[in-house]
Amino acid sequence: MRHVGYYLILILLYPLAILPVCCHSVMAVFLYFLTYYIFAYRKKVVINNMRNAFPDKREKEIKKLVKSFYKSFTDVLIEYLIYWGMPKEKLKKRVKINNPELLTKYKDRHIIFVIGHFNNWEWYNILPAYTNHNVLGLVKPIKNKNFEKLITKIRSQYGMDVILKRNSLKAILSRVKDNIPTLTIFAGDQIPTANEINFWTTFLNQETPIYLGAEKIAKKINGVVISGEMLRVKRHRYEINLSLITDKPQEEPDYHITLKHVAALEATILKQPESWLWSHRRWKHKRKPNEKVWERLPL
Repeated sequence: MRHVGYYLILILLYPLAILPVCCHSVMAVFLYFLTYYIFAYRKKVVINNMRNAFPDKREKEIKKLVKSFYKSFTDVLIEYLIYWGMPKEKLKKRVKINNPELLTKYKDRHIIFVIGHFNNWEWYNILPAYTNHNVLGLVKPIKNKNFEKLITKIRSQYGMDVILKRNSLKAILSRVKDNIPTLTIFAGDQIPTANEINFWTTFLNQETPIYLGAEKIAKKINGVVISGEMLRVKRHRYEINLSLITDKPQEEPDYHITLKHVAALEATILKQPESWLWSHRRWKHKRKPNEKVWERLPL
């Protein structure tokens, strides 16, 4: 009986997943109307985040940007269905990597792949179609186990291994021991819990705590650090640009890897500001007076 809920979700949602993309676009417009006008999902959080990030923008500009965010956000939600119901080769036409040779160059090295919650970050799950690396996606547990089972099924359908974040180091080290080149996806803009904060810098004009996990693991396994930039070229179509952060992590001064990938993400956000996940309470933690704010490094 415990699997009944999972199969009910499958029965209800999968027919929607295999609809033509034009139908998904109509669904996204309807979802935008509900999210922005009816339920006003986290609208105060979004507006406040944008005001603080862009203090020079007028209220009229902020309002326009907020609407653009909700359109982008609801497109991304609907794209879960597109991803689920679309064959790999068709999805590859919608997610193009402009310089995949960077992955090929380091085919025998472990890669720490740092991204942000920008545009459709879930569509990085197509990476196994572009590389022979064992691709690991680090995720947080979902409270509803039926949805967690479904989301894991969708995320892994093209060959990505879905790993709970708390098990990430063990999973990576086991592959290092077995000499299996891995590409591990880290979200560089995740929000640390209060007791995990040990590094602050400025990000989008605000003092921001940043996880150091990507840098620490890169140094531990001597992994190449690459950042991914996913830009929307048209509706439901993206292009990914890869940038090398470092291929000599153990020679980098402390925190420099983190400062570099933060700078890369901010530069990306400024290109398409509506496409970042503004609905997260990214700045809910406040720095204590004795905590240092590290100066940003130039790109």
